[in-house]
Amino acid sequence: MSPRISTTSKLRQWRTQNSLTLEDVSGLCGLSVATVSRVERGKSNLAPIMKVKVARRLGARVRDLFDIEDVPETADVA
Repeated sequence: MSPRISTTSKLRQWRTQNSLTLEDVSGLCGLSVATVSRVERGKSNLAPIMKVKVARRLGARVRDLFDIEDVPETADVA
C-alpha cells in the first residue's frame, strides 16, 4: 500500500507543477506568503470553507490541493 500524500505535499506539488511561487499563490488567494508556506509545511491548516475558496481562486479542484474529508463537495462560497 502506497503512503497517502499529505495535504501539505498536495498543495506544494500542485503549485510547483503549475510553475507558481509562494508569492503567486499568496496574491491569487489573498493569503500571506507566510500562511501559504505554513499550510504547505503542515504547520497551519485552513478552515474547510477557505480550502474551497483557495481551490476556486487557483482554478483547481479541492481534492487536488487538500484532503477533502472535512470539505463539502459543494459549498456556497462568495
